[in-house]
Amino acid sequence: MPLADDLAAADPQTQIRARPVAFNGRTAHAAGTWDGQAERQRQLALCRAVVAAYGGQVTAQYFDESCRADHPWSCRSQGQALLATLSGPAHPFWMLVVADAWRLIPRRTPADGAEILDQLAQRHVLLVLADTGAAVLTAGEYALLGGLMSGIASSVPGTGLAAWPSRPLPSPSRHAPQPRGGEPG
Repeated sequence: MPLADDLAAADPQTQIRARPVAFNGRTAHAAGTWDGQAERQRQLALCRAVVAAYGGQVTAQYFDESCRADHPWSCRSQGQALLATLSGPAHPFWMLVVADAWRLIPRRTPADGAEILDQLAQRHVLLVLADTGAAVLTAGEYALLGGLMSGIASSVPGTGLAAWPSRPLPSPSRHAPQPRGGEPG
């Protein structure tokens, strides 16, 4: 997946400043609470900073509150409103910015997550992940993101990869030099 900088440099037609940009986010915090508002502002500030670096501006916000990470898109009212807007004849947004992929893709529901990515790919929406600066535009890039986010082992059935037990990473303390007794201090 290209970084937004690379995409803009490689293709002069990719001009964020000339296009409307939509922001999408979600939080599990209850609607109207201080925590929910703070999380919305944190995500929005990150996204605005990335878009502003290209001379762009967030022109619309779609933010779901009281929305756990495993809520499918069918349960996200603002996510549904975003898709409805993108489906309209005017297609007002060319770019969608999210703080990170987990704000967009439901966890533990890979089929629903892939569905939203497919819908964005079909609408030729440039997706920018603000936390990494990665940009996704082509159907292949959307498929790659979906595969990475849902887990490679679960997206490649029949390989037996899912049957391999996972192991925790070695502890750094196990490999750190240990003090030896009897040496002069």
